[in-house]
Amino acid sequence: TTTPGAYDNVYNGSYDAFIAKINLPPVTSLSTIPPVPNGQNGWYTTAPMVALSANETASIYYQWDSTSSLGWTSYSSSFNPPEGGGMLYYFSVDPQSNTEPTSNKLYKVDTISPGTSTVSGSSAGATTINLSWTPGSDAGSGISGYSIYNGDSDVLITTSTTTNVSISGLAPNTTYHYYVKSNDNAGNVSGPSNVATVTTVVDTTGPSTAKIIGFSPSAPASGSSIELFWTKATDDVGVAGYKLFDADTSSQIATTTVSSRDISGLSSGTSYAYKVLAFDALGNTAIDSNVIKIDPGRGGTTPIGSNIAVNPDPNLTVVFDNVVAGGTTSVIKSSTPSMSPPADIRFFGERSEERRVGKDCRSRW
Repeated sequence: TTTPGAYDNVYNGSYDAFIAKINLPPVTSLSTIPPVPNGQNGWYTTAPMVALSANETASIYYQWDSTSSLGWTSYSSSFNPPEGGGMLYYFSVDPQSNTEPTSNKLYKVDTISPGTSTVSGSSAGATTINLSWTPGSDAGSGISGYSIYNGDSDVLITTSTTTNVSISGLAPNTTYHYYVKSNDNAGNVSGPSNVATVTTVVDTTGPSTAKIIGFSPSAPASGSSIELFWTKATDDVGVAGYKLFDADTSSQIATTTVSSRDISGLSSGTSYAYKVLAFDALGNTAIDSNVIKIDPGRGGTTPIGSNIAVNPDPNLTVVFDNVVAGGTTSVIKSSTPSMSPPADIRFFGERSEERRVGKDCRSRW
């Protein structure tokens, strides 16, 4: 017969406390080596080791992805989660049949690298190559993206989440080699794909046509200089510079890498005509620009174009036709908000000046 007094020294005279103590269920502890995932996004890329232990003599049970009464395995030694991982459920039961509530822990395990892709390429012009490849395969964490490498130097060129990419900024008529590696969400990387060999085409296209837009000052005096301005040309390889020509004799006056040029030694009473030709690094040339004529002391005498937009203030945009450098026009093609003649536009090398009833304004152009 058990009496309360027999337990006074241990349980402070409480028989009920002793009975409660022996009816407590065991507590199971879980440990994992390594304790945190060694891959990306919470994934293990090497199989971890899982160990279970109870705080008293007890039987420990576990199973994966289920709490079915028929699926429990009696724990005897540490184990690895399955490839792909899953939810581990576990609990302990002591000899008095006190049963611990079920605990759980999620493991994500992907120790297998993705499958390799097959890559192919084609030239998309003088400076661009298009690459495409078959999707990488990965049954674990899934494919996260692809890394594209230079096949000659093994240097990473770019990454992509799709199975194609365009690589630009290349040299014309040059052979390039590329290969692809697949990456999964756990951080595993596939082996290299085959190497794609692609040659860019020969560049035979010249730059876009520059357009002379003005000069400064607008009416140079005898023996003075002017600065001629033109729009910048564009080119798939890159504009190397501009050639300035005497439009009357077609003789080259100068070469420059910027979109302006000082011209000195102008004489009163002599008419000058200029045009600009852009060229790229391979010597391909653009179509000649428009021609601008200059009469020192009088300014420009040849229209510099149509569809010339002027912004006198943030709330007004005016587009003129038949614009003459240093001259005037009253031909308004369109405006926002709507406005009608009379209008007087005078284009100079560094600014445009517009006057109309109720408005006097200046605007850079």
